Amino acid sequence: MNRLALGLVLALIALPSFATDVTVACTPSTTDTTGAPLNPAAAVTFNLFGALQGQPKQLLAPSPLTTCSSVRKNVTPGTQCYEVSQLVAGLGESIHSPETCLAVAGPTAAPAAPGAPTVTLVTTSTIAYGLAPSNDRFAFLIVGSVPLGTACLPDQSANTFHVVPRASVTYDKPYTSKTVTTVLALCSG
Repeated sequence: MNRLALGLVLALIALPSFATDVTVACTPSTTDTTGAPLNPAAAVTFNLFGALQGQPKQLLAPSPLTTCSSVRKNVTPGTQCYEVSQLVAGLGESIHSPETCLAVAGPTAAPAAPGAPTVTLVTTSTIAYGLAPSNDRFAFLIVGSVPLGTACLPDQSANTFHVVPRASVTYDKPYTSKTVTTVLALCSG
């Protein structure tokens, strides 16, 4: 007949490392079910049982434990519940302790994605070209110069040339600024 007292107290401690490791500890019983003290020389071990809340408890390895403490590594997120039993040589195994539960947080969220990168195209040549229509084609005519590093419009391009602001161009001939409406230069980012 099982005479071991149900004097086990179960404690759960979530370690600070993102709550994936949990320490399960208990206070061993010192009396049997009649209130008589346990023989201090008797071998005592403990069985640890656990599962997600609402699930049947399973014996967790390694069992039996020689101390009433165990660190559970990489615990599944959710509400984890534990029970423990005490085994004393000559008396057998106690009934399970009351269930103790702990909410185990999952991994922390990853940071949100950063904003889209910006691409800055700048001129790599000082030659400014005007786009001139011609029969069945476009012609690039040298119309002046543009400072190196001038910002180019990334979404306005033809071949490897990009549109540059007309105000940044030094025209070879004064009238060109009035006749050429689109100016391009070699650009890279």
